[in-house]
Amino acid sequence: PGTVQSLVQARLDRLAAAHRLALQAASVLGQRFAAAAPAAVLSAPDYAPDRLLAHDLLRRNEEGYFFAHALIRDGVYDSLLTARRREWHARAAAWFAGSDPALEAMHLDRAERPEAGEAYLRAGRLEVGHYRFDSARRLLTRGLEVATDRGLRLALACQLGELEHDTGSMPAALRAYATARQLAESCAERC
Repeated sequence: PGTVQSLVQARLDRLAAAHRLALQAASVLGQRFAAAAPAAVLSAPDYAPDRLLAHDLLRRNEEGYFFAHALIRDGVYDSLLTARRREWHARAAAWFAGSDPALEAMHLDRAERPEAGEAYLRAGRLEVGHYRFDSARRLLTRGLEVATDRGLRLALACQLGELEHDTGSMPAALRAYATARQLAESCAERC
């Protein structure tokens, strides 16, 4: 709501520029985040969020930090300019690379980077390997939505089809394989 956005903006305006930027960088990461993540997004390794804790904007837990309220996070995130939002999502993706493929893919997607589709495929395959089928399904489906390369879309559709088949969702498997067949160009791909 506009009134909540106004209140959040008023609290942001009372912060020094460095703290305001840090809070905005944290908002890119989501409601909860590791202690080092905002500093990585900001490229400011020495930043400590003590003032944000003192202003009751953030709270601490054993894994790192979290926003005092989801509406604060949403209001801060909505205050970001689109270009900065994309830039910081790309930095967040780089920070998650190698440690959390699903978050890397999501941040690449929000940064509108062309490599997001490939990241979704890698993350989806990893989730299948860990038997997290619902998560894999979401990742592969989103990858298919954002990927523009025909070969990558074919790989995503085939992986999704295999997942749906292996989990017994035959109508969904048929839909995924029909998409793959439409994308296939060679006899080997159609096979």
